[in-house]
Amino acid sequence: MLVIAGLIYGAMAIYMLTHVDEVATTLEMAKATEHKEFGFASIEGWKAGTRFNSWLYLAVCVVATVCGIGITALREWARLSWLGASVLLIGFVLFVVIRHSEIWARYVGLLAFAIPSFIVLRGKWAKAENAI
Repeated sequence: MLVIAGLIYGAMAIYMLTHVDEVATTLEMAKATEHKEFGFASIEGWKAGTRFNSWLYLAVCVVATVCGIGITALREWARLSWLGASVLLIGFVLFVVIRHSEIWARYVGLLAFAIPSFIVLRGKWAKAENAI
């Protein structure tokens, strides 16, 4: 399951990285910056945020895919690596909530990705029954 989620996140990240300029053009034509719901002062600010998020999600994808394959093969290093990555993701989201409360919603998806697998893997090494 972790591998599948990682590949889906990676596909979304690659799509956004390769299409950010087309989406920006659409936002400019729609005059998105005139609507307060848009949440960005400029299209360039949106593009920078989108690129950061896409690279972040792509990095999460790579780690999730590698660790997911290792966990499926019942490798302890993979379980420990994903636990560490989950803690980092949760910490990152908490940092964003504390320091930048206005943008926390952009990163809540990372919690949905990290928390369930962290809960499953934090206990004793659950061998084949709980391998993700």
